[in-house]
Amino acid sequence: MRFSDKDFINANEDGKNNLIERVCALDSHNFISKDALVEVVRYQDEKIKQLNSRYTCQEDLKDWINRNWFTIEECISKQINKSLKGNFNTNDEVDREDLAESIASEIKDGIINVIDTYEE
Repeated sequence: MRFSDKDFINANEDGKNNLIERVCALDSHNFISKDALVEVVRYQDEKIKQLNSRYTCQEDLKDWINRNWFTIEECISKQINKSLKGNFNTNDEVDREDLAESIASEIKDGIINVIDTYEE
């Protein structure tokens, strides 16, 4: 059986991978047309580009923090306003610690939410 470029283009992922394995395993490429071989190379190049363009977890987290810093600021502001509406005493060490803990908790929850979006 001889494969054309259209056969390769229309194949599903498994079909493309099987054809690529056959091309790599055989000394003779008589079963595949030149145009199909060109499509194989294009396909492999595109896969490599996709792999190279993926974020690392660190890059993704940094990007999320930069894009969403306003959300963190809003959470901090809400916690401060909530404390000020109560009987918050800036001189009271316990009140200050409670405020710091609630702000830290909001930031931690946001970071964990980002991490939960990562695929394994």
